[in-house]
Amino acid sequence: MPGPRPNASRPIWTAERLQRSLETLFDGESIVVLANREPFSHERGLGGNIVVRRSAGGLVTALEPLIRACSGVWVAHGAGTADRAVVDWRDGLEVPFGSPTYRLRRVWLNDDEEGGYYFGFANEGLWPLCHKAHVQPVFRSGDFEMYAAVNARFAEAVCDEADSDSALVLVQDYHFALAPGFIRQRLPQSTVVAFWHVPWPHWRDFDICPWGRQLLEGLLGSSVVGFQTPLDCRNFAETAERLLGARVNRMKNVITHKGRQTMVRAYPGSMATSSRSAGVRSTRSQSASPISACTFSTAWKIRLFAA
Repeated sequence: MPGPRPNASRPIWTAERLQRSLETLFDGESIVVLANREPFSHERGLGGNIVVRRSAGGLVTALEPLIRACSGVWVAHGAGTADRAVVDWRDGLEVPFGSPTYRLRRVWLNDDEEGGYYFGFANEGLWPLCHKAHVQPVFRSGDFEMYAAVNARFAEAVCDEADSDSALVLVQDYHFALAPGFIRQRLPQSTVVAFWHVPWPHWRDFDICPWGRQLLEGLLGSSVVGFQTPLDCRNFAETAERLLGARVNRMKNVITHKGRQTMVRAYPGSMATSSRSAGVRSTRSQSASPISACTFSTAWKIRLFAA
């Protein structure tokens, strides 16, 4: 299933160009990012003072310019030791501190929930399954039950933060395979774009997951599912076809299941980011570009499936 051809002449997405494009394309539409990692955490220092720490992860680097430009909402696990001390009554706060441009909504997990959802099902099960690691995937029913419950809780937070029925929701990675389906149930008019930042295995390999069909059903609640490579797209489409009996249009790269259509795309790309240490502009390659995907998902709403 081929993705868009790379174009060397395509301009880099700067913060300024992104801001202008969003004003034109989204016209005030609500944009919500769902990711396990939060862009800022609050930690309790040795003297009891609260220290703000910024995440240096690639996902945050890639997505934060978007969420800043559109004054959107970032929903994430509140894992900092002082995160609860600084939120409002809706478990959120405006960030960055001093010059806020977007809202951070925190979702709380206890140790058992984090252990089952994150360390268990996601990291001991899905990660080795998708990477064909030299470690056998471990699937436990208790972990999946926790994964499903946590996905539902995060999806609920996303829906609570969306300020319209037609919000654009960007769901990040294998931690939230079920979330698109839950979001679709509450916000049927929303545009849900799910990014799978790890490889998608061959359908026979994926089929060893006892809850693989539920994961597929959840992801197919998305309007668009984005992968790193065209091969991942082909593997995903064949998995849906083989395990769910979904209909795949390989000319348009569209999967139809239970009356819903989901587009499948590869999103290679890059955007300009600022290197604080060197004080120069640098281009960092993003395996699944959130910026190009946002622009594409808007075109999807306008042109339906003519792309």
